[in-house]
Amino acid sequence: MSKRTILNVWTALMLSILGVLSSCSLPYCKKIPFSKNDLSWMNPYLIGDTLIFANSENIEFDTIIVTQKIINNPSNTNILNLEGCNWMEGDNEYKANAEYEFVIHHSGKIYKGMFILEKINNADPAVVSFALMGRYTKEPISTSNIVRDLSDFPQYKWNIIVPESNLYSGKHQSVFPISIIYWNRDAGLIGYKTSLSCYKLIK
Repeated sequence: MSKRTILNVWTALMLSILGVLSSCSLPYCKKIPFSKNDLSWMNPYLIGDTLIFANSENIEFDTIIVTQKIINNPSNTNILNLEGCNWMEGDNEYKANAEYEFVIHHSGKIYKGMFILEKINNADPAVVSFALMGRYTKEPISTSNIVRDLSDFPQYKWNIIVPESNLYSGKHQSVFPISIIYWNRDAGLIGYKTSLSCYKLIK
């Protein structure tokens, strides 16, 4: 029996159990935890880490400081354990989620940034979303969408790219016109581009 078939059978069984529990009005909490591979995307940083980026002309430097690291991951996947759920308010699902928060110093201005990791279902890898200097992802990106060869960053082999088509600008805030974001599983943020320049991680 293939791994996919086993997963489908397990999913069908869990849905049947959930149906029985729901019909009997018994409290339950469906857990969707991160896999080991999912959690590897939260390895790059600790709170307080400082990153330096330089643009391609080496005439401007940005400093990024990691201000927050949060990982919410079910520790007990037993469906009758109510960790992470508020059954009394109809909340019976606990999806793993995690994030980094940043402060970015650029040209005398201070911006904020976030990297968000979410587990949508047990069958698929986690997805990521970004907020960087007033630019936001329109749609989450699967951590399976890996780009291994980047001409601008040849030393990094496990990368996610956020193209301009998947970015929009926030309202009522300062916006730096980022057109592409580059994130590596092991190193974190490795670079970002505007229409005029590329900022690369140097420290």
